[in-house]
Amino acid sequence: MRSIPSWCTVAVLLALVSPVAAPGQTIHVGAGLGPTEILEGEGDNEENVMGFVGIELPALPLGFRLEGNETAGLFLLTGNVTLSTPSQGRFIRTYLVAGAGAAIDTDEAETEINGGAGLAIPLLPILHLFAEARVHHLLDSRRSQTTFLPITFGLRIGI
Repeated sequence: MRSIPSWCTVAVLLALVSPVAAPGQTIHVGAGLGPTEILEGEGDNEENVMGFVGIELPALPLGFRLEGNETAGLFLLTGNVTLSTPSQGRFIRTYLVAGAGAAIDTDEAETEINGGAGLAIPLLPILHLFAEARVHHLLDSRRSQTTFLPITFGLRIGI
């Protein structure tokens, strides 16, 4: 199934879909990896590789991002909404993330929904370390793995 390495797929996705921000909006890109726990279905735990590009709105705690994630034998392409929660102090920012998209296998695509939470810790003004966990569920799937939990650790660069 893998003809192109995961990191190449994520890099191409980020290069092709980089949005142009309006004045006052911030653009960010990020990438990470980590383990995936299979919650419903058969199979061993796997790894995940994730990359995203997003926009945050300065006047609201909302953001939007397009994401590519390879895990559980699938490539997930999702659109997500992020909601920043009230500040947890000067150095930690928590957020909620939820969205929907397509889970793409070698010969078919299925509808996918996801939701979870994360935190970001600033290392520099434009560089953040992040960790997030989200439950992904495939709707009406014939696959043996329909619900899984990728836990991702990575870096986010804001512009």
